[in-house]
Amino acid sequence: MSQKPISLSPDLKRLRDEGYFIQVVGGFLVMREVPYVDSQRQVRRGTLISSLTMAGDVTRTPDTHVVYFDGEYPCGADGKPIHQISHQSGILNLGNGMLRLENSTVSGNTNGEPYSSTAAIENGGRYDGPTASARLVNVTIAGNPVYGLTNRGRISISNSIIAGNGLVADPENGVDQRDQNCLNEGSGTQFVQSGLLRGADSGNCATTLLVLNADTFVTVLQPLALNGWQSPTFALKPGSIAIDAAVGSCPSTDQRRVTRPRDGNGDHIAACDLGAYER
Repeated sequence: MSQKPISLSPDLKRLRDEGYFIQVVGGFLVMREVPYVDSQRQVRRGTLISSLTMAGDVTRTPDTHVVYFDGEYPCGADGKPIHQISHQSGILNLGNGMLRLENSTVSGNTNGEPYSSTAAIENGGRYDGPTASARLVNVTIAGNPVYGLTNRGRISISNSIIAGNGLVADPENGVDQRDQNCLNEGSGTQFVQSGLLRGADSGNCATTLLVLNADTFVTVLQPLALNGWQSPTFALKPGSIAIDAAVGSCPSTDQRRVTRPRDGNGDHIAACDLGAYER
């Protein structure tokens, strides 16, 4: 990496001179070895990533105020999450360890650039190669006006739902409908799934069950709501193909701490549902 942009920019040079490990990588400023406190009140090291706008070799005002963080969720000295730093953008895993999501709902994420390939969850950066690893268990990714998941590394998904993502048609503003749920992007990616329910789209991810993307909130999922818990979930509609459809084992509870498995379809056999919600 050339050090010239860092030397010419007073801001970047100050960061380097103060001992921060910074790099300019493919249009991004990457700051590694950033100390933070995790939920166990232990000091960890993470990575900050932001877009870097250049005029020649000199930095300019960033085109966005969004900063991504690769690590666990930062907490205060008491171990409680620092909610003030959260943003509508989704999850970016750059490969510093294994990203694992379980009993989680990911919805409503957008980057303000509807025709980009940014996703609610991105496993791997655009320029890092297939180095990131992720494991998704009973996760619901729905209602994002961008791709639900973009995989550029290695990912394993079980008993999850990725549907109802992508642009909603807006003819008055010249926006066409785009079904964008799951995409493997780049060479060397690995995608393994078991019990995945995916909305039909132009992506290339394997799946166990397939539903028309437009039918996601008609036959599969109820609207996002608290459903008796502190964090919102998508309840399953009566007769949803996600009910009792899990393959193999599943967590002992859902996102709301409701016990799994349950008999959700009335056949007197308890089986886990797909996604973060157990009916």
